[in-house]
Amino acid sequence: MILKNLRIFNEKTGRFQLMDIRINGDMIENVANNLHPKPSEEVHDYDGKIALPGFIDAHTHLTQTFARGLFDDLPLTQWLEKIWTFRLDDEASYYSTLLGCLEAIRTGTTTVSEMLVDRDDDYSPVVQAIFDSGLRANLGLAIGDYKEGENTPVATIDECLEKTAALFNRLNSAGSGRIKVVVAPVGLPACTAELMRKSAELTKKLDTGMHMHACEGLLQTKETYKRYGCGEIEALHKFGLLGKKTELVHVIWLCDLEIDLLARTDTSVVHCPNSNMKLTDGISPVAKMIDQGVNIAIGCDGAA
Repeated sequence: MILKNLRIFNEKTGRFQLMDIRINGDMIENVANNLHPKPSEEVHDYDGKIALPGFIDAHTHLTQTFARGLFDDLPLTQWLEKIWTFRLDDEASYYSTLLGCLEAIRTGTTTVSEMLVDRDDDYSPVVQAIFDSGLRANLGLAIGDYKEGENTPVATIDECLEKTAALFNRLNSAGSGRIKVVVAPVGLPACTAELMRKSAELTKKLDTGMHMHACEGLLQTKETYKRYGCGEIEALHKFGLLGKKTELVHVIWLCDLEIDLLARTDTSVVHCPNSNMKLTDGISPVAKMIDQGVNIAIGCDGAA
């Protein structure tokens, strides 16, 4: 199939130019000027419309889509306690996730980074919905071993690591390679130092990535200072979690020294502006991080 007369951005010239795209099965085979169709090849003329690569939603919780509008006007700590009470059966969980997937596709998103919530060790409805949607996904099970609120589930360190390894062995590279599994400690202070260190070790053992919340709430950052005598980014650096394969979500409450740490370790940051505003988390110093050379991605953080 050939898609003709699309405006495609040329990074070398910094301009859009008219190009054609040839697609063979599920692969882009060629991008060039004036491609000539083969016999019986399907051709679509787009008359100068812009073609862009698929967007990546770098942090989301698709299974919470049905919770949209239920817990509004609450600050982060109170919202977290409420959202843990939100439970769906398998059918509702499947359709909640599928709705989130379809909304992503409608806006041009082709890859999501989904942080799974522990559902009694069965993530089948969520994963099946992602499979059925055709999206690519990075999946991480949110693990934590320190109780933050009345409703926050916790597990032992061994349970956290075993569940993560089981998810990796079951799903990594599934869906013809569309699914990647990463290690996903939920963040400080909901994880102890030992769990953080062992999560870093597991990431290296599995040769995968790390995805976690960091510096989202002022109360959480203050608690980290009380425990470790430093900010969250400094603590994560001490625990061996920063690096090229690590994605930190939110990253609001940090100092200039910590921004420099992110840049020097090639750690990526996922900016979630909508949820940061909704939960009154604060304003992330995105411009300053970009100036320092930190890689910034964008996340929706779910519909809830």
